[in-house]
Amino acid sequence: MEHITTLKQAKEVTGGGITNKNKKMPEYTYDLSAWDCIKGEKLRDVENSTCSICYAKDGNYRRYRNGSIGVSHKKHLASLDNPLWSEGISYQVKHYKVKFMRFHSSGDLQSYEHLKKIVEVAKLSPDTKFWIPTREIEFILTAQKERLNMPDNIVFRVSAPLINGKLNTNTFSNTSSVVDDEKFFGNSWRCPALDQGGSCLECRACWDKDVKDVAYTKH
Repeated sequence: MEHITTLKQAKEVTGGGITNKNKKMPEYTYDLSAWDCIKGEKLRDVENSTCSICYAKDGNYRRYRNGSIGVSHKKHLASLDNPLWSEGISYQVKHYKVKFMRFHSSGDLQSYEHLKKIVEVAKLSPDTKFWIPTREIEFILTAQKERLNMPDNIVFRVSAPLINGKLNTNTFSNTSSVVDDEKFFGNSWRCPALDQGGSCLECRACWDKDVKDVAYTKH
């Protein structure tokens, strides 16, 4: 096919498509397996790293790693090479009238090409805001070096690798951190989810480019 014309096609070329089945976030997501994280796999065994306490390797993620969740993640990963992937994601975003979307409530960027495909989704979907948390610093630096055109409706929020660590917001426009001590919040936006039953509710700070750093309480 040359272009996506149906929702069925859009889901097929994206390995099953986007989902809104996430109790924390009221918005749509598109996920990969945390076991396929490049940087995350290296940080997993590093003491005090955020990846050593990864929620996406626990609970139902671990329980169904070889079941329904695992199968879905594998299909998503395999679909990234499809030349119609960006168009397929955008078709679904428009079909469901998605206002805010997150890539990777589990998993992370797989390559610079993957990053560029997500940017293309944002360009094709100007009425939707996109948030991509990532530890793949190299891909972000490559985008900066190549002066990749980033539309206003997308935020790549680079995650600090260590608990209580902070990244330089002069190097990265938007960052995030995980803290376990009050003194490390500093001037960061404090994620309110822990006080809201683990839910974002009305907060959309992670999608806001004006919010330089979002700090999540370790739990």
